[in-house]
Amino acid sequence: LRMAGLGAGGVGRQAGGAASAAVRGVGAVLNGCSGQPVATLKSGGVGTRELRRLAKATRESDRDIRLWLELAHAAGLLAVGETAVTPTAAYDRWLALEPADRLVALLAEWQPIPSAVLYAAPGRPPAPALTAPATDGVLAADLRRGLLSAVSALPPGGAAPPVQLGVWVCWDRWLLATNLTDAAGLAAALLIEAELLGLAYGGAGTELARALAGGDRPRLVAAAHRLLPPAESTAHFQADLTAVVTGAPAAALGAVLDLAAHREGRGAASTWRFSPSSVRAALDSGVPAGELLDTLRSLAVRGTLPQPLEYLISDVARRHGSVRVRDVGCCLHGQDPALLAEIAHCR
Repeated sequence: LRMAGLGAGGVGRQAGGAASAAVRGVGAVLNGCSGQPVATLKSGGVGTRELRRLAKATRESDRDIRLWLELAHAAGLLAVGETAVTPTAAYDRWLALEPADRLVALLAEWQPIPSAVLYAAPGRPPAPALTAPATDGVLAADLRRGLLSAVSALPPGGAAPPVQLGVWVCWDRWLLATNLTDAAGLAAALLIEAELLGLAYGGAGTELARALAGGDRPRLVAAAHRLLPPAESTAHFQADLTAVVTGAPAAALGAVLDLAAHREGRGAASTWRFSPSSVRAALDSGVPAGELLDTLRSLAVRGTLPQPLEYLISDVARRHGSVRVRDVGCCLHGQDPALLAEIAHCR
């Protein structure tokens, strides 16, 4: 392999950004599936229409959505039913973990996945997500092992061109490669998966990759904690009725903000915006206005809320409940008012 130096520090920074985005992306997909279950095709799997809908709702790309769904399913966070894909009870436990531990839970399930999630055979459309692997995909788990070995064999910060890495993996797993119709394309797709998870960058292996290749879970956990900071438990509430969380929000913080505000953006910082409709939805759920204000103050960086936000919540609470709408069991319709009045007064 011909190597080029990227610098261990540069590779580490890129790996941290990718790993953080992966945890955030899987969380967004799970949250999207929780809000509206993702419908499955009659033939199995998740089709293009649902992938695009989920991508729009989570602001993730169609390509990434495929990997996040597969990872969440492999980690036991998603259940694939006959008609829909829904989160499992393990989702809440995963969400309560620190970001680094969420990442470890995902990485531990990545290598054994039997399908090449991002691979599409030449001249063919991508298969539906979460379907049984195609012939070339069955061997993906072993090729991932070869890819991890290749990038881990490089010195820290050393990199090899992605094309050469693919050639090396096919040479190292030559018996498998001879049974594949597009071994190079498959290896390239697996390398993209590794880069999206923070295992590789620019042909260089990361500390996560070396720990995963060696099966050293304590080392993997330690590396993940060095890359990803702890979850944020407080938010910056601003006078423009937004709340900003720098970093990954803790589960309790995210749940409160999702209840009372609309999430506008995800990334290095997540943003929520309060509006009359979002506050009304929180009050509709049964949370009193005073309790909502106290909870938000406890989550504020300085323990206080901007005046416009307090005014908004108080104003919505003052008018909340003046009109109530509920379902009825049945409805009687008639043309004779006297007959209807008689029925209404009849025991």
